[in-house]
Amino acid sequence: MYVDESGDRGWSPTSSPVFIVAALIVPDEIDAQLRAVRDQLCIDLHKPISTVLHWAENLKKHDQRKYVSRTLGFEDITLSYFVIDKASFGGAPRGLGHHERMYNYALRRLLERISWFARDHGREARVTFAHVKNFKYVTLRNYLHVLQGIPTQIHWPSLASLKIKGPNDYLLLQFADIAAGALSSAICPDPYGSVEVAYLSELAHRIYRRPPGPITTYGLHVMRTNQLLVNQPWWAQFPK
Repeated sequence: MYVDESGDRGWSPTSSPVFIVAALIVPDEIDAQLRAVRDQLCIDLHKPISTVLHWAENLKKHDQRKYVSRTLGFEDITLSYFVIDKASFGGAPRGLGHHERMYNYALRRLLERISWFARDHGREARVTFAHVKNFKYVTLRNYLHVLQGIPTQIHWPSLASLKIKGPNDYLLLQFADIAAGALSSAICPDPYGSVEVAYLSELAHRIYRRPPGPITTYGLHVMRTNQLLVNQPWWAQFPK
């Protein structure tokens, strides 16, 4: 399982309105196949195989984003998102105002869902987090140690390992970045006030669901309130 993020962890007026963490859940048996798909994408996009595919840096065109999202949607993967809607707080809240605490909390909530998925499918998850600038592995390790000593909804027996790596080392982190970018484009307005749901629509059927629970509890969970989703022009027609 591979985890990456979209948006920043700041609270200034110029900061991103949301912070997203996205988990790409990949069965072991298709890991190599998915890496081959990533290589083929580079070829199809006329980029060197060594290219680190990145939503904000070299996948900026609509046709590129549509293509990579559709390609990922064809694969037997599952996606889970946790979103902090910073705009809904009206300022930095106590406890989440520091960038490390925000990241830690988002990962905690995402780990809950990853562990539930692994438990329900009789699997053990090996979770790889994308390296985040100015965030040290020891910080995550210490936080996980704290979590293991307090009541949480994380099913720890289903988490085999957790580590931080870069997208050069673990190619499938690039797909986690694409998944995070697809959701960001659907909920963060561009400078003209528009959102683009086309990319997320290509991945909609891959988002974690656990009936009878709503998708907003499992694969598309927003902290505090679902209004961020409900207020989107595409939400009413989005497959729940």
